[in-house]
Parts: sequence; C-alpha cells; structure tokens
Amino acid sequence: GQPSPAAHHLDEPTPPANHTGAQPNPFRPRPEAEPELPLNSTSVDQQAVREIQAAVSELLTDRDGQDARTVIADEVTAYNQRRLHVGTPALNPDAQAQLGQAVFDAVFGLGRLAPLISIPGLQNIEVRGHDQTTWLIFGDRPPVRGPAVCDSPEELIELVARLARSGATERPFDNAHPHVDLTLPDMSRLSASFRFTPYPVLTIRIHRYVDIDLPTLQRMGMLSGSMAAFLTAMVRAGKSLVIAGVPEAGKTTLTRGVLNVLDPLVAIGTIETEDELGLHTLPHRHARVWPAWELIGGGEVINGKAAGSLTVNDLIPPALRANVQVLVVGEVRGHEVIAMLEAMQGTQNSVSTVHAKNGRDAVERLVTCATKYGQVDTTWAYRQVAQLVDAIVHVNLIGERHLGGRQHRFIDEIVLPELSGDGAAGYSVPAIYKPGPDGRGIPDPAHTPPWLDELERYGFDPAWLHDTSWDTSLELIHPIRRRDQ
Repeated sequence: GQPSPAAHHLDEPTPPANHTGAQPNPFRPRPEAEPELPLNSTSVDQQAVREIQAAVSELLTDRDGQDARTVIADEVTAYNQRRLHVGTPALNPDAQAQLGQAVFDAVFGLGRLAPLISIPGLQNIEVRGHDQTTWLIFGDRPPVRGPAVCDSPEELIELVARLARSGATERPFDNAHPHVDLTLPDMSRLSASFRFTPYPVLTIRIHRYVDIDLPTLQRMGMLSGSMAAFLTAMVRAGKSLVIAGVPEAGKTTLTRGVLNVLDPLVAIGTIETEDELGLHTLPHRHARVWPAWELIGGGEVINGKAAGSLTVNDLIPPALRANVQVLVVGEVRGHEVIAMLEAMQGTQNSVSTVHAKNGRDAVERLVTCATKYGQVDTTWAYRQVAQLVDAIVHVNLIGERHLGGRQHRFIDEIVLPELSGDGAAGYSVPAIYKPGPDGRGIPDPAHTPPWLDELERYGFDPAWLHDTSWDTSLELIHPIRRRDQ
C-alpha cells in the first residue's frame, strides 16, 4: 500500500512476551495458573464479617449521620478485644484493616466481590450459585476458579438486590423481577438472575477502558491508522455508525473511542437501558452530556406499562428537546432499534452497537429487531436501516485462550448499507474495508464512500483508502487462512 500519512504512524510494538510460537495440544489438560488474589478476598474470617456487619448496621440506623468507617473501626476494635478476653490471639493492624474493609464492602459495597474486581487483567466474574463455582475470566489464560462470594443463595440474592437499590436508577430484584442488569460504580456491568435458573447466577463484565481514544486502540491493535482516520472523519462529518460484534468483542470500548474524537463542546445525548458508556464521567472529553437510562417502574400497570417506567423509546422526545447534536442509543438488543432509527433521523448523527457476526448479519439483526419489537414490515425495516445507517463497523474476536494464547480483537470490515432495487431485502453492503490476508480489515479499492468529499472537508486524506498497513502484528497461534485471497 501507499505510505501512511505520518500523523497516524506508530512504531510497531514488540510481540507479546508469552508468545512462543509453540502450538499446544488443545485436548491436553493444562494446569490452571492461579491469579494473585488480594489477601482479604481469601483470609478474612467471614463469620467475623457477618458479626460486625450486624452490629454496624444497627448502630448506623440508630445514629444516622455518623461516619460509617468510624463505626466500623470501633466495632473491629471491640471484636479484637473480645478475642483477647477468650484467649484468642489479637489481630494485627493489617488484619484489622482488612477486616474493616471487608465489613465496609459487605455493608455498602460489593461484598466479597470487591477485591476480585481489582485483580489486574480480570475481564469477567461468573458466579454460578453460592455453593457452585466462581469463575475468573482473563484475556490471556483459561478460566480459573475463584473464591466463594457468599454463603447462601439468599445472601447472593440480597447482595444483588442491595446493589440494584443503590444504583443511579433504582431497579428491583425480587420474585416479581427475577433478572436485573445494572452498572456498578466503576462502570463494570452486572447481570444477575434467579427463579428461572436452578440457583442464583451473576456475571460481571469489567470495563478496563472507559477513558479511551482511537490512537490508543490503534496501538492496541484494534484498528489500523487508515481506519482511525476514516472513523474520525465520519463521526465529525455527521455520519451514523453501528458497531457490531459478538459479546466481548470490544464494541462498547470502540464506541467510546469513536465518540471521543468529537470536540468536547459538542452536545451529546446518551440513551441506554442502563448506564454503560459513562460519557458524563469524562468532562475533559465531553463537557455537554445529556445522559438518560430506562426506568423500570412498579406498582399499577397502565396501558401495558408499569407506572413510572420509561423505555429508551420514551426517552427520545425529551432527548431531542435537550438541544443535543449527537444522540447515542447504546446497545440494540430488541426494542431499542426503533429509538436508534429515530435518533439517526432526528439528530446530526448517532452511534449504536449490536450483536452480529459480520456487517450483513448486523443488517439482518437490526431488521429482525425492528419487525419483532417495532411492529413494522420487513420492507420498511430494510429501507430505514439502509437509508439511516451510514456505516457498519464489525469487530472480530478471535479467542485463543484454549490454545494457551489470548483474545484478539480487531476491525475486520466496514460496510455501507445501501438500497439496491425493490423487494423486502433490496439492499447491499459494499465493503470500504474488507478482511485482508490475516483477517484484519484493509481498504477495498473496488468501493469508495459516496460522501468522500464530506470526509475530506474534515481532514480525511483519500490516500488512506489505499493504505493496507497496520501498526501492530497479529500474533495468532493458529493463523487465519483465507481461501478467497
């Protein structure tokens, strides 16, 4: 390809230290590499935590406004004195501090989940019943077993219910509402269920990259310099994007990076089922944010909706009245698709995400959601998607943890849905970027965006559409072999 414009060139990093070139037998059991767990996640006496927690909860109720940590410290000291009175060795200062933190987490925080979330490199926590298994999911190794996070099903249910009550938007988790999705204070995403599962289950997806930008993602190998320049110009030129991929592909992270190319004074609205993007927590990147989330509501049901509930579709009118220039409708899983299309119609541009295996699959997924939840016919749905979605960016995920490797995430195609003839499925998805020899996206010289002149107005150099280089190497244990190259 032609030389990259110097402004987007980055030095190639060294290959990952754990890559040896060897190809282990995927059917041979491997010893699990135990993570370095924080001390207080395994060594704190949970019976002591429960005893002090009960005393602290009663004291905080009786003495409203008293500093919680002071109350906890006093109760830990009293507990330590009781140990001495019965001839048990006293806790040293470090052990007392760990016990106090565990009590604080049990009363106000994530309980025994709190120290796990802080483990470096951890991506997911899966809890499958109190007496089943806690799994810790990393990006560069097989899943490993973690410590128990509760002692009974009721304790796990109550932990989730307390977290749901204390979130930015209070959500019920009870027999009438046996599933909940919510965002934790560190922007991690929690999903929990019971009743329709044999035991309470909980999954936490940890977001490590909240304050992220495209140059950083370029250095991490998610996109090329050509793609970074293309997406930057697209968003600044007012084009609407749908970012597609399977779960854990990095769709939300890429969405943040794409939106962060905007001027901080651009007014952005975000509409989500629960707070996930967190743009309002980044005032240095976005000074004018109108964030909104669905409300579950409760009590009396009026016209098929619980009193006080608000869906993402209900939030579109107030968002449009809020003088936003860019309106983001987060993840599209079903009914959100109608809000996404309205956002693309009513504002300068929009960005959303959807679960899909490639660009064409993303179109079909959006149409399926529209016909199922929007009560529209397929012809209308195809036409709206093709007319309103300017580009679909697909992020591929290649997992090699089972081979002793890591997860690889990269954009493999950027397609432009467009109408092509009559009929329900009268559309095509020409690729501006298509999978190259190693699977990563490269420009397709056969196609040029019809609004290239608009991109040039925002600094895009057409030479990028001939640049096939990436700034990082793709270190796969089992390389992709494309038969169509």
